[in-house]
This record gives sequence, structure tokens and C-alpha cells, in this order.
Amino acid sequence: MDSLGRNIATTTSGAITFADSIKKLNSQKEIQYISDDELEAMSFAKGYKERFTLYSDFYTKYKIKNATVALDSLHHPNTSFNRWMYSKNTTVEKIRANPSAFFNFIISKVPFFLFFFTPFFALFFWLIYSKRKYTYMEHMIFIFHIFSFIFLAMLLFKLPDMLFGTEILLTVLFLVIGPIYFYKALRNFYGQGRMVTLIKFVFLNTVFIIGLTFAATIFIAASAAIY
Repeated sequence: MDSLGRNIATTTSGAITFADSIKKLNSQKEIQYISDDELEAMSFAKGYKERFTLYSDFYTKYKIKNATVALDSLHHPNTSFNRWMYSKNTTVEKIRANPSAFFNFIISKVPFFLFFFTPFFALFFWLIYSKRKYTYMEHMIFIFHIFSFIFLAMLLFKLPDMLFGTEILLTVLFLVIGPIYFYKALRNFYGQGRMVTLIKFVFLNTVFIIGLTFAATIFIAASAAIY
């Protein structure tokens, strides 16, 4: 009887555990399965998005970290691209667990970002100052000068802000000091009048914000891809 009782208890315990597991799985988002052939038939952007969504949903539901095992379960080919795509789930998990570490990783890559962004920005200087007979490289040197000033000011202003636990000085830098310095630098370097310089200042700032937003999006996505 004791043996039978133990078996019943074990079975009952197992049934409860199994029922709980089923309940947990049913409460999660259903996976919309898409075969690899279907994904390949889509456009690159849509296929990329749908593949990432499928792999993310599968990872969230089953917590399989091994990409090879997961791809085998999904009946997707075990290619380097698919393994890389599936491995980004662990990257997302790392970023969510420690966003500050990812932020520091991005900050360390900012000089490379500016190095590649500056030639694009210099193109607009070359276009609107074409009559001033400055070379493209001279425009780039001027932009590097502006970026250098901003970086040095950030380092100087960051320390007091960290000590007092505020962002006041950095806010003043980006909203007041930086724009004023940029305007003065444009006027002194290119030697044009106040109104002309102001118009070009507004135009260049607009281009800078739009271009920086677009480039920063690509930069952050690329950083996440190699993180």
C-alpha cells in the first residue's frame, strides 16, 4: 500500500507539474511559424523582420540558447546567417539585463561613428560654401574642430554634473553654448555677414539633426549586431 501510495503521489505531483507547464505555454504568445522557403520568397526587409520575429518568439517561448538546436527544431537550414540572427536573442537579453553596459559600449564607438559621419556632413558645407573656394578637406577640418570643442566641453561639464547628480551643464552646452560657438565659428571661418551666416547656420543644423538621427539609428543597430 505504501508503494502504491507513493506512486499515486508521484503521478499526482507529475500531473500538476505538467498541467502548470501547459498553462504557462498557453498563456504565452502563439508562434506564427514561417518556413525558410517562405521567408526567402519575401523582400529582404520583410524577410529580415519576419525571421527575427519568428526567432524571437521561439526563443521567448522555449528559451533554447543553442542556435543549432533551435534551427533544427524550426526546420530552418543551419546557415551562418541564421545562426547569427538567432543569436541576437541573447544580445537583446543582455541589453535588457544591463542597458548601461550597452550604452558604454556605444559610447566607446562614437569616435568611429563621427569619423564616418563627418564626410557626409562636409558635403553640405561644400555645397553651400561653393563660392568661397574652400576645398572639401578644409570643410572637414572645420567640422572636426567643432566636434573636438564639443567633446572637450562635454568632458569638462560632465564632471561637475556627476558630482551634483544633475545634467544642467550638459543641457546648457547643447542648447546654448554649442549653437552659439557653432554660429561664431561659421562667421569667423567663412567671413560672411550675420544674416547669411544665420540662414546657413539654421540649414546646417537642420541637416545635421536629420542626418545624425538617420546615421545614429544605423549606428546603434550595427552596434547591437556586433555586441
